[in-house]
Amino acid sequence: MHRSTMSNHRSISASWPSLIFFLAVQATSSVASASESNLASAVARDLRISESAADMRLAAEQASMTKLYPRLRNELGDTYAGAWFDSSSAKLVVATTSPKTIDKIKSAGAEPRLVRHSYRELEIGVSKLNLVAAGLPKEQFDTIWEWGIDEPNNSVYLTIPAGNASAAENARNLVVAAGLNSRIVAIVETTADRPVLLYDVRGGDEIHNLTDGLLCSVGFSVTGGFVTAGHCTGGTTGDSISGYNGVSQGTVTGSRFPGPDDALVQVNSSWTPQPCVGSVSDRSCSASGNVTILGSQEAAIGATVCRYGRTTGGPHCGTVQSKNVTVNYSSGQTVTGMTKASACSEPGDSGGPFIWDTQAQGVLSGGSTKTCADSDDYSYFYPISSTLSQYNVSLIMGPGASLGVPQVTEASLLSCNGKYRLGWTSVSGANSYEVWQSLGTSYPYYLSKTVTGVSTTVTASSSTVSSNFKVRACTSTYCGNFGDPVALVYYSGCP
Repeated sequence: MHRSTMSNHRSISASWPSLIFFLAVQATSSVASASESNLASAVARDLRISESAADMRLAAEQASMTKLYPRLRNELGDTYAGAWFDSSSAKLVVATTSPKTIDKIKSAGAEPRLVRHSYRELEIGVSKLNLVAAGLPKEQFDTIWEWGIDEPNNSVYLTIPAGNASAAENARNLVVAAGLNSRIVAIVETTADRPVLLYDVRGGDEIHNLTDGLLCSVGFSVTGGFVTAGHCTGGTTGDSISGYNGVSQGTVTGSRFPGPDDALVQVNSSWTPQPCVGSVSDRSCSASGNVTILGSQEAAIGATVCRYGRTTGGPHCGTVQSKNVTVNYSSGQTVTGMTKASACSEPGDSGGPFIWDTQAQGVLSGGSTKTCADSDDYSYFYPISSTLSQYNVSLIMGPGASLGVPQVTEASLLSCNGKYRLGWTSVSGANSYEVWQSLGTSYPYYLSKTVTGVSTTVTASSSTVSSNFKVRACTSTYCGNFGDPVALVYYSGCP
């Protein structure tokens, strides 16, 4: 299991030279691009129309929005009062405050609408509401869920929950305080849910067990939530979890510990599981430093694995040393079926992800008493394959997971100075290929070049150590898994 500490310092009872312990921390304070056909299918599904109707709608919108909308908005100037796409007529409707511009709108191919208030007036109305609200106590406008511009109705609207008399009064008071004319305002009641902030679930980020007070880390995003370590939830279900920002995140719906060491957290509607792990401040999967998960191929003994966690960030890397390990922790619990790696870890990293390349390996359970500033550290992770099977969930993976994998088919020596022609199989849907290179097995891979064809020239850079090359296919927005690497040797003379 992960190292378990109270009040941010470790409690160790064993007398081994290098102790093993849980890595949870007791908290002291709260802390793809779709193809056009896929897009049409999504539009048809979400707007509840046929796919042919969706195709026609998208084509009409494209024709209206690409040039007509920005052109008329610019040409109408101060008389412009808004614009919207009318699905019934499949035309762009453009509002104006001047009868003199009606013919201009018609001749451009749009449908005109004569209204009282210009778009600039509506913008000023919203700005006044923002300014007044900024100076008021939150309770005086908290029941007003939103305000903004309603272009088709030529008004500034304020949305409140239906049947709430105090909300209606607060809305009226805010309008008066902002000095808005009642003719420009619409107070709208709604029965919809109140809007909430939305956040991304990313492997390696902090989680806070509000029931037990433990700080741990997200492992991997799965269908409906994410997985973490079982000892972070005490091996029981029902615990309430909050995210890295202190916002309620979800509930523990599955947990195993001791024996195994894994747990499943079902997230609420404020959170969206994302297919990446990392520790950089930008949590979008496309951000440099985050790794998009593309599968769960198990790494072999000796393979390099890396991990992330809320305490030490990451990546922190090591090699797989042994598998199917039974660990007797100093706190008295025993966990079976684990994998041991030479990567460092510290309290609070519990539950965080171990990866090999883009492949999920498991969640951190425990390790030695050393810190990541020390040498000869080690950690244990519980394999992801067992966790996915136990809870009947699937990894959330990046779109590149469905992209084919190029395999090297040619590595022919071109000259006696280490130059080779490297060729590989073509992948359907790819428009480029990345060639990555490393020097021997002790150095990380780096991007050597990106090419559009299925072959290129590469150079082995050392006469004593082979250079390794691997290739992956890419689209304009994402890349797939790497093919098998090939080792090439620099020849100072002809072989």
